[in-house]
Amino acid sequence: MQEEKKAINDSPENEPTILVCGGSSADIPNPKALGDCYRIKPNDQNAVWIRDDWLPNGGQTMIEPVLLPDGTIVMMNGAHRGSAGGYQAEDPALQALIYDPNAPKGQRFIKSATSEIPRMYHSVAILLPTGEVLVAGSNPDVFYNPVGNVSLANPKWPEFQNNGHKSYLHQQQEPDTAYPTEYRVEIYAPPYMDKVGSRPIITAFPVSVKYGERFKMAAEGAREDVVVRLSYSGFHTHGVDMGARMVQLEAMLSTDGDYIIDVTAPADASVMPPGVYMLWVIEKGIPSEAVWMKLEA
Repeated sequence: MQEEKKAINDSPENEPTILVCGGSSADIPNPKALGDCYRIKPNDQNAVWIRDDWLPNGGQTMIEPVLLPDGTIVMMNGAHRGSAGGYQAEDPALQALIYDPNAPKGQRFIKSATSEIPRMYHSVAILLPTGEVLVAGSNPDVFYNPVGNVSLANPKWPEFQNNGHKSYLHQQQEPDTAYPTEYRVEIYAPPYMDKVGSRPIITAFPVSVKYGERFKMAAEGAREDVVVRLSYSGFHTHGVDMGARMVQLEAMLSTDGDYIIDVTAPADASVMPPGVYMLWVIEKGIPSEAVWMKLEA
């Protein structure tokens, strides 16, 4: 038993940061995949975009960023040439990238695992309660296409018709490459999954809490350098991460027993809207499996 309460993560103050990476230029008719990244803190009085580390593998469009429970971000899918849209991309981005916002500038990206499956237009990635990432999809065509060859799909390559009008964009997929409608599903294991034997295990938690409520939870193995986070995976598609957020909660080791943690829920809906979220305990950078907890007004 702890003799006194010990802060295991300082009050995070819920200061939001927005990160933008990659995408495509407006160079019609041949947009280029971009490799730059910028960050901004929108609540700052004089908020400005700050240039960050660039993507280490060059320009990348249709990136799927996923917030990981250890506080890093994995970026995957998309292509190194072109833009989103039917047959608008080439050179698939097969290697996952880990971005650490707390690493020194110039050292924030780490190259991770490489897939053999192109994940082009209409691909997805989403965080699972295990801490792994489910990766699926890819279909450069509008409809099901078992071949995915642009010259077969469009005899007038490289131009195409859009609702009866000639498009201003040229299809950039090469006539001899093929990216068919993809039904294979992969599981990406972030680096912390190599240490699952030492991950904490959540053994007790409330099913629901209200804004600002202080609650107790228990996590076997939570001894030091412990962080508690609440997350929502959102919806990832077309290179846009809609609704995803992750908030670090104020938490302290309790005097009520081993592995018991006193936690404070987010202050209000401006931090996290009402809903069901994944609750994580992370010790020394290794996350537990998540449990589902409802946050309500």
